Amino acid sequence: MEKTSQYQLNQWAAEDRILREDFNRDNANVEAGLVALGERVTAEEAARQAAVSAEQSAREQAVTSAKSQLDAAKAEKTALAALQAQVDAMPFVKLREVTTSAAAVQVDVSMSGIDLTQYAYVLVVPMLTCDNTTVYLRVNNISVKYYDADDVSREYLVSMSNRDNLYYHLIRLLGTGTQLASMYEYVGYNGHGNPQYAQLRANSGVTPATVQTLNFVSSDSAVKIQAGGRIKIYGVKL
Repeated sequence: MEKTSQYQLNQWAAEDRILREDFNRDNANVEAGLVALGERVTAEEAARQAAVSAEQSAREQAVTSAKSQLDAAKAEKTALAALQAQVDAMPFVKLREVTTSAAAVQVDVSMSGIDLTQYAYVLVVPMLTCDNTTVYLRVNNISVKYYDADDVSREYLVSMSNRDNLYYHLIRLLGTGTQLASMYEYVGYNGHGNPQYAQLRANSGVTPATVQTLNFVSSDSAVKIQAGGRIKIYGVKL
């Protein structure tokens, strides 16, 4: 009796005997094949569903993570905005700090971006060393048209005398009207001096809004302001 090539089912010829056992065997083989096919289809479907579920879960987790990060970023941005608002509301702010990196006869501090008219006053705190020599404070490198409280003309806005080779002055730059004025006093190891007043008049060509540099100049060109000094500038907002 011949059989099929793949599943070996009986193929009867005219002269073959037809037996019950042959039918039963064929039916058993067909059922076993169908059962195996069904199991394979079920397993493949389960695998597909698992893959789909895993992908959906991964996407949901990614969305949740992204939302969490976005919420955190928003919260951080809100916190930074609140902190910035507090800083902006502070009347006393640090505007600039300079450290002298090398000895020099003159140290220039840029005032670019600082409009004195926006502040009740600007506090300049120079902490400089210059052996036994007076240091002048000038504005925009101008050496004329400064006047003291007695209306006497001089070459500087502030003259900082040396005490223990340390200059530590508190200088208030006042930017009202068209004149640039200052109040300053010495503060150091040996106490402090009396406040003094000086001004740079409008006919100098400099107004509070056009101050570009503060110039700290040794009065003796042979003596340099030493490296390592610091100049700090603070503003008190109007």
